[in-house]
This record gives sequence, structure tokens and C-alpha cells, in this order.
Amino acid sequence: MTSPVLQRPPEETYIRTSITTELWCLEPAIEYREGDSYEALMHHLDLMARHVGASESNTNVVQVAREMAGHIKQWQPDRAYFVEVWPVEGPGFCQVYQPYGIPGWR
Repeated sequence: MTSPVLQRPPEETYIRTSITTELWCLEPAIEYREGDSYEALMHHLDLMARHVGASESNTNVVQVAREMAGHIKQWQPDRAYFVEVWPVEGPGFCQVYQPYGIPGWR
């Protein structure tokens, strides 16, 4: 009897930024691929995070995480990403993620 061969999903590399506002610590990340410009991806990711973090309409960690994820999906719809948000004061956090970008599962 032979053992089944387990296959791992492909390894992915992410770049991540972190911003802290009066209410939130917001940490979005996006899949980095060979040939990408680290500086360009990081610049855009950081600008989006600052915009979402500064929005006064966001009232809870779930809302902040989902809004940031929505921006990433519009900007880079075929990439894997994740977003983590912690309240500056209080317990817990929220995470939204889409592993294995499309077509990241190769």
C-alpha cells in the first residue's frame, strides 16, 4: 500500500504595510510576484490604507477590514491578499483574506 502524495499549494510572497490611526491599526498585504515593483505596490497599498484608516464612516473593525479588502480587489482583482485590523483600544481583531490569487493557484 502506498501513501498518497500530498501537494502543497504554491508558496506566495506578500508585501504588507501598517498604519495606525486614533481608532485602528490596519495591516493590508498583497501578493508580490516576480517582476513587480516593490516600491510601486507598497506606495499604492499604503495610500489606500491611509485613505481607509482615515475614513470617519468606518465604525468597527469588520467594516474597516471589508472596505480595505474591497479596494484591493478593485485594484488587483487577480492577486491574493489579506487585511488585518485591530482596534487601538480593546480586544480582538478582524481578518479578511483571499489566499492563492486568481490565477495564483498554479
